Amino acid sequence: MRHIQIANGFLRTVSVVTSIMTVGGIGIASAHQASVTGGNSTTGSSSINQNTVSDNDSTTSTIANTATTNNSAAASFSTGGNVISNNTTVGSSTSGHVGVTAAFATDQNSGAGMGAAAMNDNSSTSADFTNGTTGANSSNTNRLTTTTTNRQTINNTANATTNLNLSASTGGNVTSQNTTAGSGGSGGVSSSIAVSNSSNAGAAAAAGAGMSTGGSVSVTGGNSTTGANSTNSNTVTSTTTNTLNVTNRANQTNNVTFTASTGGNSTTQNTTVGDLSSGDVDFNLNVSNTAN
Repeated sequence: MRHIQIANGFLRTVSVVTSIMTVGGIGIASAHQASVTGGNSTTGSSSINQNTVSDNDSTTSTIANTATTNNSAAASFSTGGNVISNNTTVGSSTSGHVGVTAAFATDQNSGAGMGAAAMNDNSSTSADFTNGTTGANSSNTNRLTTTTTNRQTINNTANATTNLNLSASTGGNVTSQNTTAGSGGSGGVSSSIAVSNSSNAGAAAAAGAGMSTGGSVSVTGGNSTTGANSTNSNTVTSTTTNTLNVTNRANQTNNVTFTASTGGNSTTQNTTVGDLSSGDVDFNLNVSNTAN
């Protein structure tokens, strides 16, 4: 509570300002209060009497969240390249199976405190001005100016890059110049890839939680028993400005390259040979991007 007592030729100020700010955007509150009592009384002839009070309250919040994530993976698999040649009797020949599982999960700027909670202005100003028993041709002025400014800036920047390069081969078996050769085949290739990116998705990251102005200004003024040809005025100016700036930037890049081969088996110059087969290729890709 701020109490300002003004009398003719006398000024006394008692001021208390309470501001609460928690880092990380949990909340900002201003408990700004002011009480003003002023007056011009029993003033002389042709005198100039002024009481001027300026009451300023400013709260500023700036929150910047930046996240950069790069995921890179490269793998090459091969179970082919078997060579069977110049044998009298050969059994079956098959390449092994290749199974690939890859999962990437990126979570950026998603905490509950990444944005700002409510910025509350609970300021209160009251004024009581009176010009009484003023002298002739005197000028008596009471002036009160209150200014409240609340600024909140939130910048969230997230960059996520995922690069995945996989190569799998189970082919390339060679069976040649055998009298009797059994069946031959390539193994299968199965792949499951999941990529998940979440950026600026916090409870209050994508936008400010709000700004509220609960402040009030109460004024009582009067002119009593004024002198002849005197000028007596009570002036009050109250200005409140709330500014909220929110900027969210998210850049997400997913590059997935997968090469699979189960063919390329060769069977030549055999007297008797069994069946030859290539394995199947199963590819499962799941990409999920969430931003702002």
